[in-house]
Amino acid sequence: MHQFFRVDFEWKDGTSAGHRYLLNVCNRIDYIDMEHSRLKQYGYGYGPLNGSPDDVFVHPERVDGKALWYDKTFHTHAPYASQDVVDRFHAAGLKGAVFTPFYDRPWPGADQ
Repeated sequence: MHQFFRVDFEWKDGTSAGHRYLLNVCNRIDYIDMEHSRLKQYGYGYGPLNGSPDDVFVHPERVDGKALWYDKTFHTHAPYASQDVVDRFHAAGLKGAVFTPFYDRPWPGADQ
């Protein structure tokens, strides 16, 4: 479940400057394969060791059927989104939504 919050903006003189909606993504999923990914700690979270998606492996089965989520440990400024959600946002003409690129590389040994 996710939450949308309407935010009303006003000019300094108190007149309306319009409104926007903020999206609160509530899913926290242990999606990044912390054991096999090559990561570096950045203060409060982790990121790719060399800044490359090739350093990151995931558990894709954990996000099957999910629309939006954050990883529990791998901190990002924007949520992850399924390709279906991204496509629907674009088709609806919604602008300004920012998502973290979706990693879909399971560790090669995961099938063994």
